[in-house]
Amino acid sequence: MGFFKRLINLNNIEGCHEAMRASYQKHRKLAEKEKIPTADLSPHQVGLFGALGTRYKVCREPISEASLMGELVPFFLMEEGISIEALAEYAALREDIPGVRKEWLVSTINNALGNLDHAEDDLRTLACMAMEVDPPRWAAILNFSNRKMIDNLISELEQQ
Repeated sequence: MGFFKRLINLNNIEGCHEAMRASYQKHRKLAEKEKIPTADLSPHQVGLFGALGTRYKVCREPISEASLMGELVPFFLMEEGISIEALAEYAALREDIPGVRKEWLVSTINNALGNLDHAEDDLRTLACMAMEVDPPRWAAILNFSNRKMIDNLISELEQQ
């Protein structure tokens, strides 16, 4: 999709999806070529971070890097192909763009977060911090068992 077509379609579902996919690919390629700092993130994670961060900028919504990382936790837990599509859908949900596959997204995010208690410590801590400091939009769509699991993880961290 060309630049002008993407600009025109920015606020419809297809335009949002395409913009997110293109931004992901751009950021991932830059990370693979070591053209941007990656810290401890994989090129895939940098792609997700760059795509969602860019979307926040386009929508003129300020967000800290820490909050953005917390918002990406469920997508970091997904398989690559699914995470890109889910993130594109998530961006459309955040912006209330008509046509969002909400049931699919809720199921996909909850399935991913169901693995959080077996994830790396950094991801578990990041999810807990996100819930405590600046709850991400996905917090509102958590199922009961995932909410309870995250609450338990928060309690464990507080006891350490």
